[in-house]
Amino acid sequence: MGKSATNISVVLGFITVVFAGYYLYTQNGSTGLGVDIPEQNKENMLRDTQIFAQRSEILTTQIKMDTRMFKDPKFTSLRSFSTDFLKTGIGRTDPFADTDVIMPISQP
Repeated sequence: MGKSATNISVVLGFITVVFAGYYLYTQNGSTGLGVDIPEQNKENMLRDTQIFAQRSEILTTQIKMDTRMFKDPKFTSLRSFSTDFLKTGIGRTDPFADTDVIMPISQP
């Protein structure tokens, strides 16, 4: 994706989020299902949300990733140990032939 396409995608995504937020904000007064949440549950949800926000802040401010490992010659000199697999024929020579007459595929 080019830079302009990425920028357009980000702007459209942002506009979508803004419209969704506005829609949810305008629907705040009306409960769609008509369910009343008890006060105790609201307090528990608020407390859990505050704890989540605090932990998220701790994670983003106190944890730093050390990227020196990726520049280490031991890491950059790693080599691949993957193995090549044998190429085999795929399917039948005539896919529209009757299934009771199966002809083996000749291997090169």
